[in-house]
Amino acid sequence: MRTYRYETEEPLVVQRDIDFFIQNIRRKGRGFTAHIHTAVEVLFLREGQMRVLSEGEEFFVGPGATVLIRSNTGHTGEVVSEDGCIYWVLKIKPSYLYDISFRDRSSRYLMDFTLNRAGKKIVWTAEESETLGITAAVDELIREREQKDYGYDIAMKIHASTILLALLRGMQTGQPLSDEGEQTVRNIYDTMIYINEHFSEDLTAEACAERCYLSYSYFSRTFRKVTGKTFREYLNTLRIDRAERALVSSENPITQVAADCGFNNVAYFIATFRKQKGVTPLSFRKAYKKNKEES
Repeated sequence: MRTYRYETEEPLVVQRDIDFFIQNIRRKGRGFTAHIHTAVEVLFLREGQMRVLSEGEEFFVGPGATVLIRSNTGHTGEVVSEDGCIYWVLKIKPSYLYDISFRDRSSRYLMDFTLNRAGKKIVWTAEESETLGITAAVDELIREREQKDYGYDIAMKIHASTILLALLRGMQTGQPLSDEGEQTVRNIYDTMIYINEHFSEDLTAEACAERCYLSYSYFSRTFRKVTGKTFREYLNTLRIDRAERALVSSENPITQVAADCGFNNVAYFIATFRKQKGVTPLSFRKAYKKNKEES
């Protein structure tokens, strides 16, 4: 059982839209603990090997590789090479994509970096990174960060945008995320944001469809086509994720956690939690405390 720690965004990401920094880990077995954050994160391996878990998959990556961590995706990493590992980290606010793309395309690009869809590429080898121009862009990012010439902040955003473009093109498999109209895709994304902000309320697909000025049937069909989940599946997944955080960060009783996360029926909450996590909420909390005490 893996518990993810939710991170608030660093001040630099909030103020500048991007952050770029180096990580030098000189001991095998070390790395970064399981966590989640809103920012899109890209890892660039320079030395050593790492084992990265993201989107339910495990990857072993080496020098020159690029790893994409989508927004709000649980991930963790561990150094597997004896001499440690050096890698660069680029963090980008998802909304930055709105600023660098045409408004009639921005939602589609944003979805590529925020939706975990089966078959979407998230790891590029050293050779692929070189071919796509990612390696060269990272080298320029490093140079601008270190030299800080006049206008380096603009230059860093330009190179970060180059990397985003390379990833967008590199993750395509010939099938678009959705063939729905841009406004419809934007409506679905706006609905996802609304659900994230109001998950504890009594939300219904009918009410959300009305917010988008779409019929219930069309909204439901399109929501599933774009996100890969039904409205109820998406809502329950989000609520259970928030419940997971509440269980490990508070001593609130199960009934209170259920209510705070939008479940009016405790039995339904327990059944939904067990279906998604494989254990009951109480067992999950006990196991977390035990693991914490032993670590």
